[in-house]
Amino acid sequence: MKNIIIFMQNRNFFGAQIVHIPLIKQLKEDYPQSKIILFSKNKITNLLLNLGLVQEVYIEKSKLSSLSYYLSCKADITISLRKKSFFINLYISCLNHEEKIGFSTYLSKLFFTKTKDYNSTIYRANNYLNLIDKKLEHKQHQSIKQISIIPGAGGDWKMWNINNYIKLSQALRILYPNYTINFILGKKESEFKEKIPNEFTISYDLEINKLFKTIKQSKLVIANDCGPSHIALISNIPTIILYSDELGDASLVKKEWFNNNNSNIAIIGLAHKPIDSIAVDDVLKYIQLDK
Repeated sequence: MKNIIIFMQNRNFFGAQIVHIPLIKQLKEDYPQSKIILFSKNKITNLLLNLGLVQEVYIEKSKLSSLSYYLSCKADITISLRKKSFFINLYISCLNHEEKIGFSTYLSKLFFTKTKDYNSTIYRANNYLNLIDKKLEHKQHQSIKQISIIPGAGGDWKMWNINNYIKLSQALRILYPNYTINFILGKKESEFKEKIPNEFTISYDLEINKLFKTIKQSKLVIANDCGPSHIALISNIPTIILYSDELGDASLVKKEWFNNNNSNIAIIGLAHKPIDSIAVDDVLKYIQLDK
């Protein structure tokens, strides 16, 4: 049995954890008898443990304790996703004589077994997979006639108005009467429950496994730039993402946080304008489903 250590990137966001999943799944497929341990500074990484994807999550508290625990794990394969962490890459280089994989730096090029250039112009999940010469596959999932709407986001400027989502859903109800239109809400969107008409269903504050199941059984997902949208993006579920360009950074964000394949569509609002510069018809025109 191989011990595989992954030093997770340090972004403390739900979506930033989700984009690690394809790499982890590929390692499990390549090394089915392996034990995978994630080193992370963020407790949110435990969601990957709750999904049953790894055997252990080690929450780093100090450099010394992390170093000590890393040595005790006796890693056969170490993957560092922290190209800017000189200390992590230094002790991987000096103290591990087995396989070492990571993004190209001066240090890693000298001492790692394998390195790849970090590419900020491709979807983050594919950037990680590229370290082991893989990319996201277009796997088919069993689906039902369901359109999932995810109206939440990590910042107010990212959130298309809930009334826009309701108007869009009402138009979709007329076009696709045989489809269920399901709003997926977290606790932060609890106020939306009273605004959503009874003709639509609501999935509220779902447990993580149920959230994955609900999104992956959808024919289409329509969402803001938010964490749960990455469940659809890594799972080959046709997805429409609405991006705010109020801060003028939408094009850069989209390059690294959008899976740009033929089944997904990114709609960007007007530069330096609120996301509501995207009209309902701007979204509706891209939707074509089997009736």
